[in-house]
Amino acid sequence: ILNHEYKRINASSQYNIMFYGSWRQTGLDKNNAYKINIEQLKNLHPSNSKNSISGYLELVLARYLHMYGQLEYHRAIEVSTTDINNPEITTLEMASSPEQQETNTLHEKPVYAIKLQRKMRSKTLHYIDHPMVGILLQINPTETKAVE
Repeated sequence: ILNHEYKRINASSQYNIMFYGSWRQTGLDKNNAYKINIEQLKNLHPSNSKNSISGYLELVLARYLHMYGQLEYHRAIEVSTTDINNPEITTLEMASSPEQQETNTLHEKPVYAIKLQRKMRSKTLHYIDHPMVGILLQINPTETKAVE
């Protein structure tokens, strides 16, 4: 459903897609809603990134659709082994320092929490903004087969 948006973002050198996927479920109330672990979903985007995202999303059907999520963005930062012993250099400075060109580097993965709660409308593209990551979500109704 989001093929057009996926292709535009993937074609840009400014963005890195970490996950592109979908799932089907019935609308359930707060007490019965599933927590969908995004790591267990099929990722339709072959990512070469050292960065990753994990956690869950939960869709609740009440008077409106509500999306809840607890995600973690794991960002890889290369740190030169010679910089580790220098207390005057911060982690962000280490990631962009010239000393990083050395072959001996460690890969740190700081974790950034992304907690979301959003009232949503079906068939509408929603953008979840975070300083480190952006998320596009869309909920679409599906046909259910009648049980005879």
